[in-house]
Amino acid sequence: MQELLQKIGVDTELLNKEQLHTRETTLSILGISPKTLWNYQKSNLIEGTTFKGRRYYSKDAIIDCIKMHFNITTSSISSPISSDSPYPISLRISSKSISSSN
Repeated sequence: MQELLQKIGVDTELLNKEQLHTRETTLSILGISPKTLWNYQKSNLIEGTTFKGRRYYSKDAIIDCIKMHFNITTSSISSPISSDSPYPISLRISSKSISSSN
């Protein structure tokens, strides 16, 4: 999973630094704009919590967001596409993900 996250541009070092991240840190980890993060929340791709007027996201919520956005299942993470494939992880992108990114 670590390789996949790095391949798609996720700051894994920052992600693994803490279990709970501020809104600003989450933006850096995912490499997205505040508007995109707001859209992810609106679409229920990521769940955050507010405490004392600040928004926080757990490490698990960020990883779940990535899995949902790219339609990655547990089985696709643990099994290769095919035995002769150079890629260890099957990554299926749903048509919903493609249409929402345009």
